[in-house]
Amino acid sequence: MVEPKKKASKKKSSEKIEDPDPGLPVVIHRPKLLKWEDFQAEAPTKVRQLSRYSALTALELRYSYDVKISGEKVILKVQAEPIFNKKMSWYRSPSDELLKHEQGHFDLVFVYSLEFKKRVQEEMETFTVEDYEKRVAGIYRQIWKEQLQLQRKYDDETDHSVNRKDQEKWDELIQKMILTRYSYIK
Repeated sequence: MVEPKKKASKKKSSEKIEDPDPGLPVVIHRPKLLKWEDFQAEAPTKVRQLSRYSALTALELRYSYDVKISGEKVILKVQAEPIFNKKMSWYRSPSDELLKHEQGHFDLVFVYSLEFKKRVQEEMETFTVEDYEKRVAGIYRQIWKEQLQLQRKYDDETDHSVNRKDQEKWDELIQKMILTRYSYIK
C-alpha cells in the first residue's frame, strides 16, 4: 500500500453494485473497476518479500474538506475516495480470480473512505475551531490503520485469492460493507 495523501481528485468512472436484497431499491456507484491494463509497474524479480506475490494493488485514501465556521460551530463537508496508483501496481500472471481479489483490496479502501466520512459526520458536533483539523487527521489515521488490518485479514483468509471459497465469502462481505455505508457516498 502507498502512504495516504490528503488531496482532492477528479471524478472516476463508475460501476453499479446491485443490492443483494432485490426488495431494496439501492444502487451504488463504485469509483473504479480495475482492469489488468491499469497495473503498469513491473513485477519485482529480486528475491524479497513482495516477489512471492502474484500482484500488488497500490492504494491510497485521499480526503479533503470544505469548512464553514459560524461562531464556535464547525461544519465540514468531507470528500474521501480511494486512489489506485497505476505506476506502483503490478501483476505477474493475470487471471479473472486474481483481478477480482485485487478489486477487493480497492473496494475495501472505498469502504473505509465511506467510513471516514461517517465518523467525521458523527463527531463534527464536538469539533471546535481550535481542534477540528487535528481531530479530522486523527480520525483519518485511525481509519487507515483499521483498513490496513482488514486488508491483511482479507489476504490471510483468502490466501491472496487462492482459497476460492473464502474469496467468495469476502466478496459478499465487502459488498455488504459498501451497502451499509451507502448513505455517506454523497
